[in-house]
Amino acid sequence: HPESPGRDVFRLSNDPHRGFNSVGPEWHNDGSFCREVFGHVIYHIVKAPEGAGDTRFAHLGMALDKLPPAVVARLRRCV
Repeated sequence: HPESPGRDVFRLSNDPHRGFNSVGPEWHNDGSFCREVFGHVIYHIVKAPEGAGDTRFAHLGMALDKLPPAVVARLRRCV
C-alpha cells in the first residue's frame, strides 16, 4: 500500500486510503504464505474492534517495563 513505510510492512485498515481493506474475514498474518515463515508479528492498532475474539494482544511497552533491567539493557544493545 502506498501509505506503508516499507516493503516489510503490510498496512491493513478499514479505511482504503490508509491500508488494504479487502483481505477477507478469514485473513490471518502468520507468514505461512512466505517461503521463510517469520516468528513474530507486531501490530499497531489505532482502534481495536469491539467484542470478543480469539486473538490475544500484549502491550509491548508494558511488557518491556516489567523486564529486569539487565534484560532490557541486553535487548537495547540488539537495536
